[in-house]
Amino acid sequence: MEYVSFCRDACKPLWQEIDYLVHYRTNIKKLEDQAQKLNAVVVDVKFSVDEAQKRGERIKNQVEDWVRRANDKALEAQNLNNEIQANQNHRCFSTCCTPTWRSRYNLSKQAVSIAKEMGVIYGEKNFEDVSLPPISKPTAPAPVGHFMLFESTTHARDDVLKALKHDKNNNIVGIHGMGGVGKTTMVKQVAEKVMSEGLFDRVVLATVSQTVNLRKIQDSIADEELAELTDLRMLDMTSSGKIQTISPKVISRLQGLEELYLQGSFCRWCNIAEGTSEERNASLEEVINLPKLTILKVDIEKIIRLPPNVKFIPKWVKFDICISKSFFNRLINVELSKLKRVHTRTLFIDTTMSTLPDWFIEAVTEKAEMLIYSRCQDLMEILTVYDKGRLCGLKSLFVEQCDKVQCLIPFGDGIPSNPVFENLQELRIHRMESMKEIWVGQLPPGSFEKLKFLEVQNCRYLENSLLHSNIIQRLQNLEILHVTGNSIKEVFGFEGLQEGRRYLERLKELRLDSLSRLANIWKGPAKLADFRNLKTVIVVKCNKLKYFFSPSMSQGLLQLEELWVEDCFDLDEIIQKDDEITVDKITLPRLKTLALQNLAHLVNFYDGNSSLECPFLEYLHVRDCPKFRTSDFHSSKQVHFNNEGHYNILKKRYVPNMVFLTCDSFSSILSPQ
Repeated sequence: MEYVSFCRDACKPLWQEIDYLVHYRTNIKKLEDQAQKLNAVVVDVKFSVDEAQKRGERIKNQVEDWVRRANDKALEAQNLNNEIQANQNHRCFSTCCTPTWRSRYNLSKQAVSIAKEMGVIYGEKNFEDVSLPPISKPTAPAPVGHFMLFESTTHARDDVLKALKHDKNNNIVGIHGMGGVGKTTMVKQVAEKVMSEGLFDRVVLATVSQTVNLRKIQDSIADEELAELTDLRMLDMTSSGKIQTISPKVISRLQGLEELYLQGSFCRWCNIAEGTSEERNASLEEVINLPKLTILKVDIEKIIRLPPNVKFIPKWVKFDICISKSFFNRLINVELSKLKRVHTRTLFIDTTMSTLPDWFIEAVTEKAEMLIYSRCQDLMEILTVYDKGRLCGLKSLFVEQCDKVQCLIPFGDGIPSNPVFENLQELRIHRMESMKEIWVGQLPPGSFEKLKFLEVQNCRYLENSLLHSNIIQRLQNLEILHVTGNSIKEVFGFEGLQEGRRYLERLKELRLDSLSRLANIWKGPAKLADFRNLKTVIVVKCNKLKYFFSPSMSQGLLQLEELWVEDCFDLDEIIQKDDEITVDKITLPRLKTLALQNLAHLVNFYDGNSSLECPFLEYLHVRDCPKFRTSDFHSSKQVHFNNEGHYNILKKRYVPNMVFLTCDSFSSILSPQ
C-alpha cells in the first residue's frame, strides 16, 4: 500500500502537466469567466467609490488596495489573452489554427494561475462600505461635492433653493434625516418651485433606504425621465450596462418613437400579467404597439416573452433582434451588429421556428436578410426552418453548434418543384459536431443559385465529397469557398455531371485548411472544372494531398494570381504529372506570388515534359522545402526570392480575416469579403 501511495504521489505532477494540454480550451474559458465575474464586482466598487468621492467622503485604504490588485490582475489576464490571439494567428492562414503543444501548455498553465489568483481577489472583497464619513465641521451644513447634506428639515427648503439658485454647477441634492420629519414633502415642494421658476426642465426623485441599493437607485433614475419624453423620436441605450428594470408603461408613453436601440443593455422583458406593479418590467407589447417605430434593435432573453398574439403587425423597416438565453450570444451580437455590412434585417436565435408566434414570422422572419442560428439544441435540419419562417428573401445564413443536425439540407427521392434559399448569397456552417453531410438528394432548380460565399468550418465528422454533383450544378455563382477542419475526402465530386458543360466558372478564391483525410481536390472528370476566374488558392495542413491540379485543369487557370501552400506533408508536385495527356506548354499567365512552406516531399512545381511559364511571377517564397528544386518559371519580371517585407504583407492580407473569439466560430463573420 505504501508503494501504491508513493507512485500516485509521484505521478500526480505529471498528470497535472498533461491536464494543462488536455483542458487547454476549458482553462482559457475558466479564466475568461473568472475575469468577467471579477470585473463585474470591480465596476460596482468603482461606482461606489466615485459616488463617495462626490460626497467628499474618504476612501478606505483597504478598498484602494483591493481595486489596485484587481486592476493589475485584469491587465495580466488581458495580456495573456493577447498572447493567446497572437499564438493562434502565428503562421496561420485559415480559421482553424493549431498552436504548438508547448505554447498551449504554457498558455494553459498561466491561465489556471491567473484565474486562481483572481478567485482569491474576488473572495477578499469583504467590505460593504467603501468610504469613511467626511470630517465634520462645527458649522452649518455646506455643499460637499455636488451634494447638499442636511441634518434636519429646519430651514432646509430655503437652504436648498438658495444653493440651487446661486450654484449653477450644483444639480444633485441629497436629503437625509429621521423618518416622518417631512423630507419627501419638502423635496416635492423644492421640485415644484425650481420648475415653476425655470431653473430646471426636469426633476428626478429617488428614494434611498437605510440599506443602500445602488442598482435600484440607478434604475429608478434611468427610467432617464423617459416617461415624460413623449416627443422623443430616437432612443439609443446600446451597451449601456445591464439595465435590470424598465418600469411598465414607460416605453408605451413614447408614442412618437421611431428608433429604439436596446442591444447589450436590457433583455428581461415581462409578460403583462406577471407580478405586482413594483416587481414587473416593461413588456414587449409596449414596443410592438409603438405606432411610429420603424427601427428596432433589441435583446430577448426568453422566447416566452414574445406575446402569442398582437393587435396589429408591426411595420419595422430595419431590425436586429437577438433571442437567446446565452449572455455571450447576446454580447457577441452587439459587436456583430456594428459590422454586419449591408444587412439591415437580422435575426439571431437559439430556438426553432416552431416556437415563434405567427405575427413574429410575418413581421420579422419572412423579411429577414440575415439569420444566425447558434446553439439551438432542437434544430434537426434547415428545410423546415425555411418553410416555417418563409425565408425566401434570406441573403445570409449562419448555422453554428447545433449538435443534433446530421444533415443540414436533406431532400428525399425525386426533385421537388419549388426552389429553396433562392436568394441566399452567403452560407456559413461552423462547429456542427454531429453533421456528416450538408446536402442529400436533388436540389430543386433555382435553389442556392445566388450563393456566392460558402464556408464550412470545424465540422469534424463531415465526410465524402463536400460538394457532390447534384449541388455543383446549382452553384453557378459561387465565388468564395472556405473549408476547414473536417474529414472530407474530396472537395468537388464531378461524377455524374453532364458532359460538355463546365462548372464553377465564377469561383475566385479557394481555401482548404486542416483537412486530414483530403486525398483529392476533385473526383471525376477534371475537364468539367472551369477555374478561369480563380485568383487565390490557399492550402494548409492537407497532409494526404499529392497534387492540386491536372495538366488540363491548369490550362484554365487564366486569372490565378496567388498560390499559398503550407504544411502539406505528402505533396509531391503542384501540377500532376500525367503521361497519358500531352501538353506542349503550361502557362499561368497571371501568377504573381508563389509561397511554398514546410513541404517535406515537394520536389517540383511540375515534373512533366511540358515547359512551365509564369510571365508575371514577381515573388517566390520557398521555406522549409528541403527537396524542392527551384524551376525556371520564365518570368519577364524580376523575381524576388524570400522577400521578408512582401512575406509579412501577405500574412497581414490574410490573417486579419481570421479573427479569433472565445467561441471560435463567429470570427470570420466579422471579416470583410
